[in-house]
Amino acid sequence: MPHFLSFIKLPVVVALLVVFLQGCSFAESVDQTQRRPDANLGNPIENPSVPENEVISEPLKEVREEKSDEKREEERGQVSQNECDQVLEPSLAYLRCHPVVGSDLSLDFVEAENSVYTRYGISYRSDGLNLSGVLLIPKGEGPFPLVLTNHGYIATSVYTRGRGLKREQDALARSGFAVLHPDYRNHAESDKDPENDFQFRMGYVKDVLGAIDAVKNTELAELAAVDANRVGMIGHSMGGGISMQAAVVQPEAIDAVVLYAPVSAKAEENLQRYFLRNNDRSDTVNYLYDEYGSPEESPEFWQGLSAYYDFEDLDDPVQIYIGTADVSVEPQWSYDVADQLERLGKDVELIQYEGAPHEFIANFESFKKGFVDFFTENL
Repeated sequence: MPHFLSFIKLPVVVALLVVFLQGCSFAESVDQTQRRPDANLGNPIENPSVPENEVISEPLKEVREEKSDEKREEERGQVSQNECDQVLEPSLAYLRCHPVVGSDLSLDFVEAENSVYTRYGISYRSDGLNLSGVLLIPKGEGPFPLVLTNHGYIATSVYTRGRGLKREQDALARSGFAVLHPDYRNHAESDKDPENDFQFRMGYVKDVLGAIDAVKNTELAELAAVDANRVGMIGHSMGGGISMQAAVVQPEAIDAVVLYAPVSAKAEENLQRYFLRNNDRSDTVNYLYDEYGSPEESPEFWQGLSAYYDFEDLDDPVQIYIGTADVSVEPQWSYDVADQLERLGKDVELIQYEGAPHEFIANFESFKKGFVDFFTENL
């Protein structure tokens, strides 16, 4: 059978083709008009098929960008809240999600006084506990930046109010700094917390952060000259570990940190050195292993207790002092902290005293000048 086009003359074919192409062009025009914003309302009609290179009017661009920013902010808030809902104690992340509130700072008695400063026995509230300590306030108008002195490990059975770092307290107060020395929970006159060891002593971090907050929240006339918006920390040994943890949890509350022969910034290294050195599994270690797992079984848990893995969040200048003859901490721990902070581009200085033990004696004058100058420059 002959093809049906053979019966159609060429002019007719051309005419039909023109009509067909015009119809296609009209349909495309209608479709594109529906995709664009209404000229009167200025609001886009949602259609994901709009080509990426399609020209969009400026008002539409502004509306889209504004909505996108608001959406991103909303999503960030939701993610943050969701993350906090999933974070459990003990961890540094938990402390970030649940900031410690300090209050009710009280100057309970004058412990000592000289021509330069007054040393008070104090108490304050933090994390539901009543905590003791000492506060040295220089005489004069101020304002006096605040420095916390975080003491190292001293058995709670022999510890007394304000013990540890007394030379450093005196040097700082004589140099125009208000000095707060928290006793920590379970020490001196502070309330007891039987769960603290089973939280790998994370309560101590709460105690020092609560102390800062208590000073900020006080209306005591005697503290009118104390500037709690300029805050430094000096921590010795265990107190150095606490200072590192506090500084990564609330970097906005702390402006300068001195680490004096600090313990490790890694919880698993402190566990090995101070709890498992003689392969002795105490009740505390047994509980932690049963509840959370060993560092080999649950590395994320132990890293969550460690300042080392959160140094990216630290925005304070750090000064580290270590003696090469220290047998109470590993000097390598200080080198590791300095190296990590340098890798992250942080402001860090390491001072090493050849042959010095855990507490500087022969080198104390050099040490004193170093940390006083450091706080003077950074606070």
